[in-house]
Amino acid sequence: GALGANASSVVRQRLAQGDSFVLRLEAMLRAQEESEAATSIQHELAPLRLLRSNLERQLLTRVTMHLYISAPSADVLAPHADPYDVIVLQLKGQKRWQICVPGVDADLGGTPLVSLGERAELYDLDHTAAAGAAAACASYSHGDMLRMSPCRSITLSAGNVLYIPKGFAHFAHTLPGAASTHLTIGIQRRERRWRDLVEDCVHE
Repeated sequence: GALGANASSVVRQRLAQGDSFVLRLEAMLRAQEESEAATSIQHELAPLRLLRSNLERQLLTRVTMHLYISAPSADVLAPHADPYDVIVLQLKGQKRWQICVPGVDADLGGTPLVSLGERAELYDLDHTAAAGAAAACASYSHGDMLRMSPCRSITLSAGNVLYIPKGFAHFAHTLPGAASTHLTIGIQRRERRWRDLVEDCVHE
């Protein structure tokens, strides 16, 4: 409709100015479930609503969805680590991702760790507790990222999928030449392992 066309025009204009956008879709998706009257935007979001509800039913946990639209050569967000697992679906354009495993503070040294994932989660607990920000994203600087190891740089093109475990520090940069859009799916495992979630699905 006219409202949708106007919004699209505003988005294109802001992207041309180098801006980026984050749309938190879960509220819109849940409102669609509760509303009896379907709108054009709700019809467009129907596949995402179905994907979210299927994931929540199969994994027995809460799922969030965010849509990121970014201008060419723009950073999407500052470096950070999420308190949940993230699956990235690249929808349009290209983004270069830098993903690192945070180190363990000195007072945690000597703790036996099994995997990089456990190391990241342990550091995240210490980092957020010190900042008084439990259950929130842990923020880092680009300098922090340079001091982390191991790290990996990955470029996503349309159709690519990326999994970022809970507690892994990351940021994304849109490559020059075109705007970029990606969808993130946040999966709240809480204290559970992926093995537990898979076993739940198998025994359901």
